[in-house]
Amino acid sequence: MGGWDERVIASSFSKHRFGRPTHVAQELQVDVEAVLMGLRSRLPMEIGYGLTVLSMLSMPLHDGKAPNLPIEPLTEVYLEVLDLIAESTLGDGGIAEWLAAHTSPASAAPSRSSVSREAVERMTYAELEQLGSDIEYTVEDENSCAGEDNKRQTDIIFAGLNIIRNFSMLPENHAHMARVELFNVLAAVTDKALMRMPGEPVDSSRPYSVLEYARVCRDAVSILANLGGSFDLRQMPKPSVLAIIHLLASFLVSAWQVLQKREPGYGPSIPVSVRDVPPATILSIDRALEGFCRLTLPDHNREVVASIVPSEELVELFESLVKLFPLSAREAEALRTIDDYLARVELIALSVYSLAFLAPQHARQGMRTTAGATAVMTRLVYALAPQAADLKTSRYGILVRRVAETLGVLNGTVNPGGNADRMSFSAGGVDGKGWRFASDAVEPGWLAYDADRVLEAMGWGRGDGRSWRVDGPTFAELDGLWSA
Repeated sequence: MGGWDERVIASSFSKHRFGRPTHVAQELQVDVEAVLMGLRSRLPMEIGYGLTVLSMLSMPLHDGKAPNLPIEPLTEVYLEVLDLIAESTLGDGGIAEWLAAHTSPASAAPSRSSVSREAVERMTYAELEQLGSDIEYTVEDENSCAGEDNKRQTDIIFAGLNIIRNFSMLPENHAHMARVELFNVLAAVTDKALMRMPGEPVDSSRPYSVLEYARVCRDAVSILANLGGSFDLRQMPKPSVLAIIHLLASFLVSAWQVLQKREPGYGPSIPVSVRDVPPATILSIDRALEGFCRLTLPDHNREVVASIVPSEELVELFESLVKLFPLSAREAEALRTIDDYLARVELIALSVYSLAFLAPQHARQGMRTTAGATAVMTRLVYALAPQAADLKTSRYGILVRRVAETLGVLNGTVNPGGNADRMSFSAGGVDGKGWRFASDAVEPGWLAYDADRVLEAMGWGRGDGRSWRVDGPTFAELDGLWSA
C-alpha cells in the first residue's frame, strides 16, 4: 500500500498537537480514581464531576507547557465513558439491543408505520440541518420532568463525545482508541431513529432535536476523521459498518448542493480573486471526506464495505463525489494557487478511487456510465499533466496519478473480493505496472477517440528530447486507456 497516500490525507487537514497546564498532569492519578468511581455510580452529581474533569484533562490548549495527555492510562475511564454515552442514548439495552435490532431479518424492512418517520430515514444531513433552521419546534414545557430528563440525557451525550473527540486529536492515542466499542457507539448514537421531528413529544427513546442530532453527527464524523485509519472493519459488526458508511455518505451525497448555496457553480457574478475570497468550504463536509478516505484506505476495509453497502448506494456516492471536482475558472485557479484546496481535491480523488476500487462489476458499470464523470476526470488529467516539466516531481503528480488509476479501475474486470493478493492501493502497481496489467479491459481503447490528448498528457511530442514525463504506474494507466 502506497505510503504517500496516507501522507496526502494527513497533510490535507493537519492536526495540531496541544499542551496542557502542568499542574493538571501532576494530579492525574488522583483524578482518574475519582472520575472512574463517579461515572460508575451513575449519580447525576458524580457524573457531572467526572465529565467536567475529563473535559479539562482532554481540552486542547496551545501553551505547550506540558505534553499531551495519553489515553492508555485511562483505558478503564475511556470504556466507562463509552458505556455512559450508550446508556444515555439507548437506555438500559445499550449497544447489544441496538445491534440485535439491526441484525434481525425484520430490520431490513421499514419498521415504522409513520410515513414521515420513513422519510426521515432517507434525509441527508443537509436536509436535516435545513429543517432544523427553518422550523422552531421547542414548544415543550422546559419545566416538565420529561424536559429536564431529556436535557440531562443529551448533555451527557454531548460531553462524552466531546471528550472522545479531544483525545482523538493526539496521534499516539489512535491505536488505543480505535476499538469495537467506540465504533459501535458512533454507529448507534447517530441513528436517525433517535431524533424527534417537530411536534413529536419529548421522551427518552428519541433524545435529540433536529439540531442536536446534527451536532452529534458532526462530533461523530470528527472522531472518524481522526481515527478512521486505525479501524479494522473486519472486526466490526456489519450493522455498525453500514451505519457509519451511511453517516459519512449523508454528508457527502448532499455536499454539492450545500456548497452551491455558498457559491454558485460557475463562481460569483462579480469577478474576485481566489486569494481574496477562496472557494467555499464547509468543515463538516471536509471532515466527512477525510473520514471516508481514512476508513477505506486499507484494502481489507474496502472489501468489507463492498460486501455490505448496496451497489446503488456506492454509485450514488460516486456521482456525488465527482461533482466536487473543480469545474469553474475560480476553482481551477484555486487548484493552482491554494495548497489547502489542492489537498481537498486530492482527498476527493482518493475517495473516488476507493469507491471504484471496491465496487463490484455491475456497480462499476454504473459509475462508468455516470453522465459527465469521465469528462470531468479526463479534464483534470489533460489540464494538470502538462503543467510540469516532470510529473514525477510535480505538485500535481499525486492527483493526476490517482485520477488516471481511477479511470483504469473503472475499465477493469478484477474485483477486490478474493483477489486481495493481486491488488494494492496503487491499482495493481507491482514493479511499476498499472491496473491494466492486473485485469482485462472492459472496453479496449476506451478513450481512443481522444488519443491525441491522452498522449499529450503522457508527455508525447513536447520537443525537448524526452518522450515521456510521467511515472511508470501513471504511464501504464494512461496507455491502457487509449490503446487497444
